[in-house]
Amino acid sequence: MFNLKYYGTLLLILLGYISQVAAFEVVIAATPYQQEKYQAFLNGRDCQEIDSYIGENAFRITLEIAILCKALHYGGLPAKIKFKSAPNYSRGLLEVKKGNVVMSAATTWADEIDETILYKSEPLFASREFVKGFFTTPALKQEIEIKIAHAANMQKTPLSVLQAYPFLSNNLWKQDWAMLKALNLPAATTMSINKSICKIIEAERASLYLGELVMIGQSQLGFPCDNIQLVPIDGFKVAFHQSRHYAVSKRHPNGKLVYTALQIGIQEMRKSGEIASAQYPEKSKKLTLESWVDLSPNPKRKKNQ
Repeated sequence: MFNLKYYGTLLLILLGYISQVAAFEVVIAATPYQQEKYQAFLNGRDCQEIDSYIGENAFRITLEIAILCKALHYGGLPAKIKFKSAPNYSRGLLEVKKGNVVMSAATTWADEIDETILYKSEPLFASREFVKGFFTTPALKQEIEIKIAHAANMQKTPLSVLQAYPFLSNNLWKQDWAMLKALNLPAATTMSINKSICKIIEAERASLYLGELVMIGQSQLGFPCDNIQLVPIDGFKVAFHQSRHYAVSKRHPNGKLVYTALQIGIQEMRKSGEIASAQYPEKSKKLTLESWVDLSPNPKRKKNQ
């Protein structure tokens, strides 16, 4: 359990040692694409100047960095974010484990955080807050939705329709892979992480994939993907039981300091409602998604169900 009073005192002591440093830097691992999109989202602003999570470049890979930066400020550590390039998420997390960087730009599933070498922050996504949908092309979306409606008339489930379409996935995406297997959805297309999701779907080597429905600050739930547009099947989603957290290196000399500030900041941002605002920048999207049926195993039921 994180003791706010104890760690708050510790933070003040640690800050005393760096008070003479002009600009304290927090070095985090991020892909070049993450760095590019985050800078585009900032558009010349400091992270503490962000008052809206809506925009063309507002999606999870940028918003998680913005929240990280703001949480450090709220936690009393007005640090400058410095990036160390990593080719992908897995390599970035490895750099954190080694202590070469203090943390990664992206959150991590709870069961991937080895707490012998990593600090686990307060959740950015608590259990069932991380939600995905069934994304496909507009043409297939129409076809699948017609079939789902017909299945409902025949008293069959939406899953009975979705189980006829191959899903694009990778067994290294452990939570996605487990979800597909739990729902008996065909995850036969094991893709290379380096290949484009879009190109594989465009080539019709897969029909669907689990795409994120949280932290979407653009006007549409769908998004352009190379030469095609990917859109979610309306009315259905899956909520993940696993929570997601920032992982902070215990081997990095600034790990304890960053972790302490981060904990205080995340707690403040969740209390103020800013985490919720970042998860669903547009309230209309949140209301829409709340009405969608959760197809995940043992879904949380509404009180009147």
